[in-house]
Amino acid sequence: MFVVSDVSATIYYVSPSGNNGNSGSEASPFLTINYAVSQMVAGDTTIVEDGFYVSGNINFAVSGNENNRITLQARNIGGVTISSTSGCAANISINASY
Repeated sequence: MFVVSDVSATIYYVSPSGNNGNSGSEASPFLTINYAVSQMVAGDTTIVEDGFYVSGNINFAVSGNENNRITLQARNIGGVTISSTSGCAANISINASY
């Protein structure tokens, strides 16, 4: 069996001091988790820097695959808090796989 892995996977970063107009790099992070998730494709990872994030629904609509998973992770365990926007329950929806 021969397995091909995506060598062009991207690591994005999100920070409370970021901007969604940025590139999403560690030096120039996005502001919102939802925006970062909307940029991700199979094999990508988003690292969420410590802080407090206000968000509506965070929706994973693109699938990864067995060899190229989509990963969302906090930089530090317990360092990220996600709160809902007014009138909206904080929600992470996974409408995809891997």
